[in-house]
Amino acid sequence: MICSRVLMPVNNTNDYDLLILLRTIEFTIYCKTSDFYHEGEILGKEIASDLSEYDKNTLANKYFVPNEFYLTPNACFDKYNSNNLKWNYNDDETNYYSSKIILNLLKKLHTNLAKEDLNFSFILFQDEGEFAKPFYIYCHNDLAKTEYDRLKDLHADDRFLLFNATNVIEKELPKANKMFLTKSSYSDYLENKLNANVQHAIDIVEHKLKN
Repeated sequence: MICSRVLMPVNNTNDYDLLILLRTIEFTIYCKTSDFYHEGEILGKEIASDLSEYDKNTLANKYFVPNEFYLTPNACFDKYNSNNLKWNYNDDETNYYSSKIILNLLKKLHTNLAKEDLNFSFILFQDEGEFAKPFYIYCHNDLAKTEYDRLKDLHADDRFLLFNATNVIEKELPKANKMFLTKSSYSDYLENKLNANVQHAIDIVEHKLKN
C-alpha cells in the first residue's frame, strides 16, 4: 500500500518494505523503505545522528522518501499486508524500538499534523473491496508538482497515466489540502486526537532511548 505523491502506482513495488511508525486501535501510520536507491530518497542515517544499535543494524542504510507518511485503517493494513503483524494493545512499550530514526520521523509527523511545518505528504489508503485505493489527506503543492514533473519525464507516452495524474493534481489535491487546513471537526481530529497518539509514541521511544 504505497503510491507516488500524485497517487499513481509506484514502479518496482517489490523494492519496498513498510515501516510502521505507530498503531492506534483504529489506524496504522507507516512509511516506505527500500534497500535500493530511487530518485529523491535519502538514507536513514541522514534522518538522525547518534544512532542507536537498532538503527545501525536495521534502518541506517535503508532509503526513505523524506517527509512522506501513510495512514490506513488497521483492517485494511492487515488485509493487504502479509507480515502477520502482532501488536500488543495492552503494553505499548513492547511495540516500539530504541530508534533515533523512528523518533525523528515521529517528531516530524507531529510538527506536520500540528501545522507547524507543511512540507510533507500524508496519504490515506482505503479498502475498496479487491484493492486499497489512495486518497490525499494532505500534500504540499511543491512536493506533488515535483512528483508530477518526474512522472511526465518517465512516462511521456502514457496519456492515460498522465491524464489521471493531472486530474489528481488539479482537482483532488486542492480539495484535500483545503479540508486539512480549514478548521473543522475533521482537521481538529488530525491535529489533536491523532496527533496525541503520535506524541504518545514519541514519549515511548524517547523513554526507550534513555534506558
